[in-house]
Amino acid sequence: MFQSMNLKNKFQGYEAWYNRGYELYMLGKFEDALTYYEKAIEIQPNFYMAWYGKGIILSKLNKLEKALISINKSLEIEPLSYLSWYIHGDILLRSGRLRESVTSFNKAINIKPLLSDAWFMRGIVLLELERTDEAFKSFDTVVEIEPLSYLSWFMRGIVLLELRKFEEAIAAYDKALEINPLSYEIWHKRGVLLHGMGSVAPYDLRKLEEAVASYDKALFINPNLPYTKQSRYSALQQIEKLK
Repeated sequence: MFQSMNLKNKFQGYEAWYNRGYELYMLGKFEDALTYYEKAIEIQPNFYMAWYGKGIILSKLNKLEKALISINKSLEIEPLSYLSWYIHGDILLRSGRLRESVTSFNKAINIKPLLSDAWFMRGIVLLELERTDEAFKSFDTVVEIEPLSYLSWFMRGIVLLELRKFEEAIAAYDKALEINPLSYEIWHKRGVLLHGMGSVAPYDLRKLEEAVASYDKALFINPNLPYTKQSRYSALQQIEKLK
């Protein structure tokens, strides 16, 4: 009976330390939260969520090597934690270990196939590694899972641009802008692509005019875009020569 009560108190103890740490984490008090997570680990070393939380905080504090040690410990205890594998991939990515990060994102996806964040980050890394076809499949999966993610449609367009599928890239940008019409970055990118398409012989006046319209949209949202103003001026000069 006495032993049972001790176990119950111990359980309540480490869980209470963890819960308080999580509250502090949500308040942005990372150093304080870290102290509580470490206390939870001291009481119950096999509590993988405390190791996971500690890794998250260390990652936010940019202590990546220590963060990786904590996340590795959480995975040693609970290897089927898709969240731990996702953070593992994120830390490896930030550490410049791109190929290893893909493996971690794959592990997260294998456990939870609809984890859109893991598919998205996988696509980002694969694009960086110039594995463009694989990157496209990742972003294609993201928009299937979250069709209202404008950033995913935008990145899909970026990959299609790399694949030289220009019309499809424009369609992806258009979808992103349908979801978020106030993204001046995407309006600018759309303008640049149309500008490039219209500038190749035989020159396409319609595409150049569309490019100017896209630049105008970007500048309406954010007038302080010198690169957009320069591109717009260049497109207008080309239009003038074609007329």
